[in-house]
Amino acid sequence: MKNTKLIVLALFSALIFVLASCAPIATYSETSFMGIEVISAEKLSQLETSNTPIFDPEGAGLLFGGNPVPYYANENTYLLPVDIASESWDDNRLTSEIGGKLYILTDDGLSAESKANTVADSKKFTLVHIINGEFNKYSIVFTGLPIMTVDTKEPPSNPDNPIDEEDVGCRLTMYEPASVAGTPVYQSSDAYLHHRGGSTVDAGYLKKGLRINLRYTDVNGEEQNNHLSFCGLRTEDDWILVPLYTEETKVREKFSIDTWAMFGLEENDYDMDNGTRMEYIELIINGEYWGMFGLLEPIDGKQLNMVDGDVLVKIHSWTKPKAKVLRTLGNTELYIDYTVALAEQETMSIKYPKAKDITQAAWDPMAMFMEGVYESTAKVMLNKIGSWVDMENAVDHWLFTNFICAGDNVWKNLYISFKKDADIFKIYLTPWDFDLTYGLTWDGDAYLHFRYNDSVVDDIYNFEYSKRVLEVYEGADDYCYTRWTTLREDVLNEDNIVKRIDDIQAFMLSTGAYARDLEKWPEGGHTTDLSYMKEIIHKRLEYMDQYIESRFGPKNQ
Repeated sequence: MKNTKLIVLALFSALIFVLASCAPIATYSETSFMGIEVISAEKLSQLETSNTPIFDPEGAGLLFGGNPVPYYANENTYLLPVDIASESWDDNRLTSEIGGKLYILTDDGLSAESKANTVADSKKFTLVHIINGEFNKYSIVFTGLPIMTVDTKEPPSNPDNPIDEEDVGCRLTMYEPASVAGTPVYQSSDAYLHHRGGSTVDAGYLKKGLRINLRYTDVNGEEQNNHLSFCGLRTEDDWILVPLYTEETKVREKFSIDTWAMFGLEENDYDMDNGTRMEYIELIINGEYWGMFGLLEPIDGKQLNMVDGDVLVKIHSWTKPKAKVLRTLGNTELYIDYTVALAEQETMSIKYPKAKDITQAAWDPMAMFMEGVYESTAKVMLNKIGSWVDMENAVDHWLFTNFICAGDNVWKNLYISFKKDADIFKIYLTPWDFDLTYGLTWDGDAYLHFRYNDSVVDDIYNFEYSKRVLEVYEGADDYCYTRWTTLREDVLNEDNIVKRIDDIQAFMLSTGAYARDLEKWPEGGHTTDLSYMKEIIHKRLEYMDQYIESRFGPKNQ
């Protein structure tokens, strides 16, 4: 019996040992943080004097959960994505790919209670790496955003402008914290990047928008498009990065995109997402921190569920070509009008079908649209393309454009879809690019070329097609009034709007990215004061309530 008790006790002790060895590593204690030793300032001094200091370290090969941690070498800083929704630090280990011993300088900011402030304040911690008797010191910062790193395959001719207007071959990696997909995500791909966005490129800003095409090499050595999903968005090989450089709140673009989605992104007869989605990320290019960007799904044939016979047209400039010209373009992808100013020459392009499949048949729907809308009376337009009209989409576009005071979106910054439906097409409008909204207007002489203008609240913004639908399409005026009334109860309820704006800003600030972007681009637009935007929205809602009641209310029916 005695031996039996001893055996049971031994087995029980062994079980406790196994369970203890399998338990998650403590995220922070007085002696350990993410699996590395926490040391005092005194211990740091001892390590520094007993090893050979390296004043220009090349990197500690830092790994988190086995994956490389993003690093910007120009500041000897590691930037680690963490789940800011979690109350504790991540249980994954920090290790070094090249071996040696890691330490982190003790600080109250490593406690679970301090986590939120530590991340939001972009607080830097001292990270020590000792290998082969050499003392290397780095900084480590924690972020609540995904991080994209881009490394060009060839040294850029201008390090201050490493991505050009032509495709640059790169290696791209995306690091996403656990909050995005439940566990940390690490994805890497070959890619081509180039600048996009006319205003930021033409104005000469160093922080520019980027277009990304992901690639991989197949077993035959041929390059193919590589489809990956980032930040919970769609699986895609093409991506857009918006620089958020001139937009000082960093909230305007995302709020507008989210609001249009709330109008009914998927409410149509063709199972298409009639808009885009945006998530904030941070970017590192060639080992240099490049700031906060908006990652967008592109508006393209995939997003709009295009099939054979459908056509997608993007409007580039304010120039409006004649229908007879569009009927002569054949297999041209981009229409260029050399009779107008240089900035207006690229007037529109076909985004679907793909360039190799474009024929004159792809331009004909747009020619009919121009003829019906801009070369005919409203009543004649109804006869020509009345059966093409999706009334709800046309009115929703008008309401949305007017709510956001989008004077730059009533022809330019627009996608027009022609969905083939038997012998006709159905027209859908997709708004795009919301930098000049809520009182922000273009001024070539102003700082960053933008200025605020309160008078926008007293204007009506008419895309001619939507305006005419409201004038002549049966039931459109009644739908406009009913739709506005419904939107004002929820989507455009002012309290709900203010909460969404505040929530976007609160999340952005909680990640620490705003502070880092300001440090990187102090000459860019930055403010945490949202009062002007909110005041413009308040005045605009009052104006639109009065306008819609007087124009479309029951007494006018």
